[in-house]
Amino acid sequence: MVAVFLLPLVVIVGGWQLRNHETVQSWRFSGVEAKNLYVFRAGGVVAADDGISLEGAQQRLIRRLGTVGGESQGAYYGRMYHEGLRILTSEPFEAVRGAAAGLIDEITGTRSRVFAYFGLPPASGALEDGASVLLAAFYGVCLYGLVQVALARRDLLAHLFVVGVAAYVLVVSAGPEAAGGRGERFRSVIMPILILYAARGTQQLCVLVRLHRDGRLGEAIEARATAR
Repeated sequence: MVAVFLLPLVVIVGGWQLRNHETVQSWRFSGVEAKNLYVFRAGGVVAADDGISLEGAQQRLIRRLGTVGGESQGAYYGRMYHEGLRILTSEPFEAVRGAAAGLIDEITGTRSRVFAYFGLPPASGALEDGASVLLAAFYGVCLYGLVQVALARRDLLAHLFVVGVAAYVLVVSAGPEAAGGRGERFRSVIMPILILYAARGTQQLCVLVRLHRDGRLGEAIEARATAR
């Protein structure tokens, strides 16, 4: 199973990295990690330190970095990455604060850009408040499903791995790039995972409602406590 899991990573991802090394002289999978680190994460730190907007800080950093010139794209993005990392390590507390703010916006944001596709203004007012309530209810059912999975004590390591992957995706994509209503696209990656746990929670809630309706809820709770 491990070999089957690693095969597409080695062939597809490794093949793409080999292509990048031959084409742009870089083993990086993509230059977007360097761009996010420099333009958004480091840009957020510079914006907070200098009291300017994120856009202003981004323009300043891009001018400071200069153009590609005679170097390869790999070297250019490598320089961008290392400069962004230098800025973040010089201001670790501000970097963590920016990441935390982006994580909160990424998890709770409901300002979807879907409306713009239909020529409508972004969600606001009562519509956005209603979406926030629905999102909170979804998280609640999802959390209940996770609790039920933990109480079942079956395949816990597998569930821990899946939840860990979801948490990792959220954390690494949090930051200024997820703020201001831009975080939904990062959250959407893990929504299929959360939907499965929400489905488990919904199923268990339906069982409780049915037991309560039949007057057997107390008996079921007592039986479950005895079984433990």
